[in-house]
Amino acid sequence: MLLSVCLIAKNEERFLAGALASVREVADEIVLVDTGSSDRSIEIAREHGCRVLHEPWRDDFAASRNVGIAAARGRFLLCLDADERLVHPEGLREALDVAPPGIGGYFLERHDRVVRPEDGEPDVYPIGMLRLFRNHPEILYEGIVHERPNDAVLRAGFSVGALAPVHLTHLVSDLPYERLVEKQRRYLRLLDLALARDPNDFWSRYYRGKTVWFLERRDEAKAVFRAIADAPDCARPLRASALSMLATLLSEAGDRVAAVACLEESLALVPGASLPLYVLAETLYADGWYAGAREAYARVRRSLDTTAGPPAVPGDLCLPAGKRAYKIGCCHLAEGDLGAAEREFRIGLGVEPDHPGCLYGLARTALARGARAEAAEHLRQAVAAAPTWRVPRELLLEIQSGV
Repeated sequence: MLLSVCLIAKNEERFLAGALASVREVADEIVLVDTGSSDRSIEIAREHGCRVLHEPWRDDFAASRNVGIAAARGRFLLCLDADERLVHPEGLREALDVAPPGIGGYFLERHDRVVRPEDGEPDVYPIGMLRLFRNHPEILYEGIVHERPNDAVLRAGFSVGALAPVHLTHLVSDLPYERLVEKQRRYLRLLDLALARDPNDFWSRYYRGKTVWFLERRDEAKAVFRAIADAPDCARPLRASALSMLATLLSEAGDRVAAVACLEESLALVPGASLPLYVLAETLYADGWYAGAREAYARVRRSLDTTAGPPAVPGDLCLPAGKRAYKIGCCHLAEGDLGAAEREFRIGLGVEPDHPGCLYGLARTALARGARAEAAEHLRQAVAAAPTWRVPRELLLEIQSGV
């Protein structure tokens, strides 16, 4: 066997069928470890041809992952969650079949798809994650929560590559907010357990900061990230990522001078990393420094491709073509350069024809030129592409009512 797909699940009937369907064409086998489902998850798994293993939940995600890994027979393993989908798998098997012997695993882009609660705008955050790796006795998952095989691959003597355009889509916003809060509270309990066992587990500290941030405990999150950034025995990439998180919190609070200082500190640790560049662009744009924001957006890597290599920091991200064009076009629009803005929005639509941001951007440029009918048409397309996004819908109503 070339490729085994491994999942763990508990009561995932809402998402599971979609995940399994997305890997059906590339997997030689699918191994699902069920940790105690009471819904139709096991039935759905068997309908899709999975080999189902039953394992009691032991407050340890890595342990459950490793049960599936131990049973898998493929030369390579692809690990995913029920709320993830494999996208553009064309060429995946061919790439694995000729993988250099020194490559132990591959980073994949995971596109975290979210809907902003304040206005319903859809957004995507592509980040690099090591989800595809060799079936090797020394490569196992580590960490009772937010588990990862990264260090194990390197300790086994392998290097890590990257594959594109293969990626995962993560349906972040498809769960009700209350369920997301419940999940984060469970994670927090496990993170506290991990830190009680090892107070110097910086990975768990980092994710604890992100978790309390989600739970609206922002001051606590700031303290966590600052402590990681100041820890000399913490790895530089993780310190750099913690500084980017801290900068985002500071920017949200309106302290953008301090945010930029944190980002400069992050880039000094890992020059050229995309995560701090993206946060810098967002911070400068919010403060009205559009030329600087445009330059920073342009420096964010375009994709997790094989030439660019693996991500420089944990969770390092990239900007897909549509989003990049939208962000840069908004900078031009804010500067009053309608021609440059329109060019960027059309570049984005050339790659992603239904990108709602670029459609909305074209509507704004048309309105600035006085072309209300043209603007209305672009807005209708934006509403069709993103029905939850209130801003284009409200602007279209204003135009139609003659305001």
